[in-house]
Amino acid sequence: MQTFQWIQTVSFAVAAVGVMLSLITFRKNQRVRKAEWLTKLYEKFYEQEHYKDVRKWIDFGILDEQLKEDADHKKEEKLADYLNFFEFIATLEKMKQLRVDEIQNLFAYYLRLLKQSPTCSRYIAENKFKNLRTLLKKIR
Repeated sequence: MQTFQWIQTVSFAVAAVGVMLSLITFRKNQRVRKAEWLTKLYEKFYEQEHYKDVRKWIDFGILDEQLKEDADHKKEEKLADYLNFFEFIATLEKMKQLRVDEIQNLFAYYLRLLKQSPTCSRYIAENKFKNLRTLLKKIR
């Protein structure tokens, strides 16, 4: 009978170690996937051309001028796309897929500029970027 208890105890110990190793592997893989995901967000925002114009307009304080001379609303469309990118980021934060500190590490400068821009703040409020508004309150 003691042999059976010994085998059972060893089996439980081996199973427990297996579960712990599985959890460690899972967490490591999860961090790797998250890093890949953050890299894609970084590349999409900073390295691709799609948001470059709006980044420049906001960065150099010429957004209002650009929107005033926007008869065909193409520049306003670009601004909406830009804000939709950050609404997506804010939605991921709301779903607890991203943390505020991770978002700040990648995008704090441009999020602060959005907060400081009366035009962007008005546009965000008027166009119901609810998650983005909430995220901007959390950005230092």
